[in-house]
Amino acid sequence: MPYMKETCVAGRTIEVRKYYNFHVPPPGERREPSGKSTPERIQKANRRKAETDLRRLMNANFEAFKGYSLTFTYDSEHIPESIPDARRDAARYFRKLQGIARKNGEILKFIYCIGAGTRGRIHIHAVVSGVSQDEQDECWKKGYIDRKPLHTEEFSDLAAYYIQNAETTKALETEQGLKPGRRYNSSHNLIKPKVIKERILAKEFRKEPRTRKGYQIVKDLTRSGISDLTGMPYLAYTLLKDKEYAGNQPIHSDRSKRKHARSRARGIRAGDDTEERLKGAP
Repeated sequence: MPYMKETCVAGRTIEVRKYYNFHVPPPGERREPSGKSTPERIQKANRRKAETDLRRLMNANFEAFKGYSLTFTYDSEHIPESIPDARRDAARYFRKLQGIARKNGEILKFIYCIGAGTRGRIHIHAVVSGVSQDEQDECWKKGYIDRKPLHTEEFSDLAAYYIQNAETTKALETEQGLKPGRRYNSSHNLIKPKVIKERILAKEFRKEPRTRKGYQIVKDLTRSGISDLTGMPYLAYTLLKDKEYAGNQPIHSDRSKRKHARSRARGIRAGDDTEERLKGAP
């Protein structure tokens, strides 16, 4: 029976996800009970989607050793009274940094989130590229900056950490009777990851990840099993481009390949239908 194949190209990574999105299980398989859509399941699915979107956004816009991971903390004289105050501080900071970057002819890229911590100590996490350390320090006068160079080849761990902080902050805002803010904010010049969804006319999908020339499979990011949303099999894996190989071609770069893809699949743009993206998610 047909299955869905989702491919996302983001920076040096290619993410592939295969799953069944129908009520009838594939040949030889038996659909497992997925259970009812409880608030816990919905919350888990939403968090997983947020991590996926942020990971792909980071992979598409940041590279190892070409940016910084920053944590902004407050000194005793500038501790914000509330999380909305911290959100305003972060927005002001990046507006100032954008002004400096524009004046110096630099291209600033950033993503930030607000963290509350286990003890309620409010702080700000950010990933930044395009500006110097002195410029970063110049705009933050309310405390300290813990700065680390970006050293990872892909950003799954960092994205998960940001969403974890954002969820803690969101829960604290809800407890305080405040309207939760966005999980994270970013500059408007970020590259949007390219996502293609295809309906593949085949009896079943390959059970093992399939590599591409010039790429390596990231074993820690390979997952398979039964989806807790659909009760049907799925496979998800990530390919990382080898820096020493310069002969990679973009997906469907050849006209004949594109024509073949169109004849066998119907493309769906990611983001057009949130419910569609969540179905079958691992």
